Amino acid sequence: MQKKYFILILSVVSILLCNSSCKKSSSGKTPEQLLTANTWKMMKDSGTLGTTAYYYVRGGSSNTVNLDGDSIKFDLNNTGTYYGNGASKSFTWNFSNSAENELTWVVDLSSITTTVTWNIQTLNSTQLTYIETYDQSGTSWYGVITRSPN
Repeated sequence: MQKKYFILILSVVSILLCNSSCKKSSSGKTPEQLLTANTWKMMKDSGTLGTTAYYYVRGGSSNTVNLDGDSIKFDLNNTGTYYGNGASKSFTWNFSNSAENELTWVVDLSSITTTVTWNIQTLNSTQLTYIETYDQSGTSWYGVITRSPN
């Protein structure tokens, strides 16, 4: 009897995992199509660089950094452009897993090539939310970021 319940539970978990890793969203678009459809502007950023905390909310009054000009554009050919601090930087990108909810992009920031990793939490036509990590010259960044289309 326990073996039947185990098989039933295993089957249900397998179905749920298959459904949650489906590559198409409810809009019928793939994560790649959703990601490349827009230039994504910064809406909220909360994180730490080393031991320094950073906080930004678009239109907020208690920001520790100004990210009003921060945006990012992913292109279908696995290249893109990052806009920040009054400059633009070209980069390359790829999804890191078959579920297409993790990606890495490689950019040259101030003569230092940096690999940025995103663990995407939400990706739809109106919102992109992710956990971002990278290491630059021995200093680690960890942030939770929300973007919306420009």
